[in-house]
Amino acid sequence: MNLQIKFSIIFLATSSYIIIIAGISSIFVSRHLAKRITLLRNAANKIAVGDFTIKVDTSGNDEIHDLVKDIDMRARMLSENTQIVSQ
Repeated sequence: MNLQIKFSIIFLATSSYIIIIAGISSIFVSRHLAKRITLLRNAANKIAVGDFTIKVDTSGNDEIHDLVKDIDMRARMLSENTQIVSQ
């Protein structure tokens, strides 16, 4: 086998390996994000029906975590405002 064919085979094998690893990694990342978004959606649904005691526990330092903190704060504010109005 000449050098060009060997290089082509190595390049193809390496490229295939990288594509497989990227695909597997994207599956795990998307499942993790989907789980966090589902928790957030469930919390929003509970708030919509009047359950303001909901608290979503999620870790992270990203936009989803910021959104969870904002929703928790607004749920707490809604709970306080509901109690004030009902008095």
